[in-house]
Amino acid sequence: MDESSFQQPTDEQLAAFVLGDPVAENEVLQIVLPQLYRWAAHHYPTLPQPEVESVINQVVSETCRPHVRYNPQKAKLTTYLIGLIKLRVVDLFEKQNAINDIHEKMLHLPYNQLVVNDVDIRLTRETFFQEVRPFLNSVESEFLELMKDGEKSLDAFAAILSRHGALVDPSKEVKNTKERLQRKLKAFARDRNYQIDDLLEG
Repeated sequence: MDESSFQQPTDEQLAAFVLGDPVAENEVLQIVLPQLYRWAAHHYPTLPQPEVESVINQVVSETCRPHVRYNPQKAKLTTYLIGLIKLRVVDLFEKQNAINDIHEKMLHLPYNQLVVNDVDIRLTRETFFQEVRPFLNSVESEFLELMKDGEKSLDAFAAILSRHGALVDPSKEVKNTKERLQRKLKAFARDRNYQIDDLLEG
């Protein structure tokens, strides 16, 4: 798929997108993500496509966050995203080589099956997080990072909510936000057939 043939969001959609409007974000994602997947499959046929799609999802997720460098007046959105994707693919090449080296070393260790399984689970979990990020709002994304790190402090989560609006009952609102995020993650995992009992464990 040639870059010049990409369908672009409207000017109105982009204007709302750069301001962080969730409706515009969803509309823009529906337009550009399938096209980026097809473009990547054509340009990187030798790389694992789930890994490439994860790179795309991560780039798009970062672009959805407020105060990014993207300016609709200076470049098409797909041109901007593809530029970032090309840079990240270099990292993917290096990561893929490192993973292959780790697996090769493990295969020569005695009683290595549990270790190999643990690495596979961690890689699967990280791939899942990369895929789900474009579908999370900014609060959910920040909560996810803290929960992945094992953060337990109420104040840390309440600080995120306070940046996005007034807090009446921090304990209750943090609890409700965590529970909504967990439900969203589990629903996404079911839809994508991820077989992980606890996505935030480990």
